[in-house]
Amino acid sequence: MRPLSSLNPRFTGLLRPNSGELLHFDCPACGPSHLCGVGFTNPLDGGPSALWPSQTWWTRTGETFETLTLISSTGVGASVQYPCWHGWIEGGQVIDVGEATHHGVLPSGVRVALSPLQVQELRRAGRIP
Repeated sequence: MRPLSSLNPRFTGLLRPNSGELLHFDCPACGPSHLCGVGFTNPLDGGPSALWPSQTWWTRTGETFETLTLISSTGVGASVQYPCWHGWIEGGQVIDVGEATHHGVLPSGVRVALSPLQVQELRRAGRIP
């Protein structure tokens, strides 16, 4: 786990410059030679988002790099995945999927890692200790 702020993050825009539609940051695995990017359904400026059908878009909570959490349309704690890095951005921290402390099994039998937010929600619901 490391602070998002350590990865040269910046909010950018597609439709409007500096709108905060997107977050770009240095890849946690490759470093500054590879740029990762995620788009928001709720840009920082409150305007519309450029929702391209082929992209995964995230709802963000937090307005600074220190407080940012990304929530996918597939559920709280869903992971961001690139060929070189797979993990979460929660509470301003970049968490590698390999740091997951709990795993679950989907109905298809596929084993998945659970994010810290997912673990917190499952504990709150009394489904895991």
